Amino acid sequence: MKRLFIALVILFIPACGPSRDAFSTATIPVPIMATSTSERIIAPSPTAQATDTPLPQNTVSPTETEVPRTTQAALTRLQPGENVTISDIQMLDAENGWALESKYHILHTQDGGNTWQDVTPPQGTYMASGFFALDSKTAWATFFTEFYQPIPSAFVWYTLDGGQSWQSSQPFPVNLDREGKSVPNDYYRLQQLYFVDRQNGWLLVDVYYGMHSTRLLLFRTQDGGKTWAVINDHYHDLYKAAGIGVAFINPEEGWYGQNDIRFQWISLRIDEILETGGWKLPKTLDGGRSFTEFTLLPLPAELRKPQFAGKSADCGETRMLTIAPSVIGVEWTCWIYTEPRQDYSFYALTSDNGQSWHSWLATGNEFFLNAQTGWRLSTSANTQELQQTSDGGINWLPVKSVAWQAAQFDFVSEQVGWAIVQNDNATAFIRTTDGGKTWDEINPVITQ
Repeated sequence: MKRLFIALVILFIPACGPSRDAFSTATIPVPIMATSTSERIIAPSPTAQATDTPLPQNTVSPTETEVPRTTQAALTRLQPGENVTISDIQMLDAENGWALESKYHILHTQDGGNTWQDVTPPQGTYMASGFFALDSKTAWATFFTEFYQPIPSAFVWYTLDGGQSWQSSQPFPVNLDREGKSVPNDYYRLQQLYFVDRQNGWLLVDVYYGMHSTRLLLFRTQDGGKTWAVINDHYHDLYKAAGIGVAFINPEEGWYGQNDIRFQWISLRIDEILETGGWKLPKTLDGGRSFTEFTLLPLPAELRKPQFAGKSADCGETRMLTIAPSVIGVEWTCWIYTEPRQDYSFYALTSDNGQSWHSWLATGNEFFLNAQTGWRLSTSANTQELQQTSDGGINWLPVKSVAWQAAQFDFVSEQVGWAIVQNDNATAFIRTTDGGKTWDEINPVITQ
């Protein structure tokens, strides 16, 4: 079963240390490209099927060092009959799914997205990168704090009944690195919450930003979210300024995405990539404790242009996706410092656990149901076209011309899917039952 989380968010990362007036609850920075309104999406592997093994209950055992427990204010509940704006959606089948709405509540539907229940945990405010659903009943969520609101500890909620009730993990410190040393701590911002199965999950957070320097922490759970421990950090393998996320094919083997692109540090030359023979994607074989291995993604022809020889560049990953068993998608981008600067984004796909990859110029909104079938919105100066592939992205065929300027997709079969689309300042939530040939708008409303 496919699960893909769509996140429509606004990127804002200042060129140097942030001013206090630069941030608001409506401006949430995430480390992806700012060239368009883009999704922050990570999809779990369909190997993560629900089993009869229960998740751990919230029993706290004594520890040598008591971690102070952070408390968060509760959001005002959405009322029955209230219309909502869906900003992120993760459907599990034609009827059941989850969503985030524009006021940071977590929602649950059982009728294909027409009506929704407000199932937000008892404390906290939530964004897409801090939420993950394994199935229609099982999900995890962790709150975020505003800038200049440091906290000593955090926790992760989990639910087994579709959000009707939530239990919390043990609190874990967010001001220490993996060796227990203090790290700067100015806020608690989620980059990714991800589970590969009912027991094994990862949480990537950013806790500080100043003078082009973030502090990233990677936590892991192996007991279904009951306890979390930091296993990697900014001082070790998470050294780039922007952490994108992880994509795992099993509890130990996966890849990590990061970049410095937005900061324009001009950190390499195109010649270096050409000499290597591909783009080096950090890989782990120990569940994220180290990312010292690499996978070489295909070297695109666009980077081999003679005029790029000797040119400086900033390159890095901008999306990491686990799509299906053995299927991983990676988007990576290069800013090449010619006059004027030239920017390229590439999408690399593997269907054999990373043994082989093929790639193409990315649109930034590709969605894959499985290793073969996918959709994307292709835009040019005068046309916008919904396209579909049935051969893993080698060929893209037109489905229909559309008026959308941006779109994020979520399909549960070759026929049934949803999209959040934009045209100028207008946003619509739509559904198709014929593979994208026709779409109907949904006006989502809160139900009891």
